[in-house]
Amino acid sequence: MKHRISFLLAATVVLVTAPGCSGQTRLASDGSTLQITQSDGGSVVTKLGYGIKVNDGSTLQRHWYVLNDPSAPVQLSNAGINSVYRESSIGGDYKYVPVGSITALKPISAYEVRFLLFDVFGDHMETLSGTTLVDLTGDRSIAKDGTWRAWETEVSEMLTVVAFVARARTADGRIWEFDPAKLLRTVEQVKVKLTEKELTPEKEKPKP
Repeated sequence: MKHRISFLLAATVVLVTAPGCSGQTRLASDGSTLQITQSDGGSVVTKLGYGIKVNDGSTLQRHWYVLNDPSAPVQLSNAGINSVYRESSIGGDYKYVPVGSITALKPISAYEVRFLLFDVFGDHMETLSGTTLVDLTGDRSIAKDGTWRAWETEVSEMLTVVAFVARARTADGRIWEFDPAKLLRTVEQVKVKLTEKELTPEKEKPKP
C-alpha cells in the first residue's frame, strides 16, 4: 500500500512540529460515540474518453462512509473519493479526487482529513491523507484541498471509502486528535477489514 499526497507537504510538517510550541494545548477525543453516515459514491466505472471505460459493464456503486466525532471542532459531510482520468500534453493520468464539505464548529487554522480505501472484497487498499492550512469559520469544499495519483488497477478495484477528520488546530492553538480505538470499533459496522496501523498513511513512495 502506498500513500501518495500531492499537496501541502510543508504544511503537514508545520502541524506535526507545532505541539512543541510554548503554551499549546492538545485536545483528545472524548468518550462520545462516533456518528456514521453513508452516501452513494457513484458508479465504479471511470471514463477515459473515446468510449473507453474502466470497469465497463459493471453496475456496482461505490459506498462512502463518514465518521464524525462530536468532540471534534470540525465535521465532514458527504465526503468520499472519486476516480478520474485526466489527459495532459504528456499523456493521461489517474487521480483520486476528494468530494464533500467540512464545517468548522469553531474558528480553525488547520485540519487533516484521511480517507480509508477498500477494494470490492472489503480489504484495505491504502490510506490517503491531506493537511490543509486555512482560516475556516464556516463551510468549505474539500475538493479544493488537492488530489492523489492512482494506478488503473487501484481505480478499478476501489469500492468503499471511509472518511474522517484525523486532526484539527483551532485558531487559539489547541490541537484535537481522533481516537484510533473508537474509530476502529465504528469501522466494524462497515464490514471491512482494517487494523490500527492502517489508520495512518505510509510515507509517499515513488512510482516504479
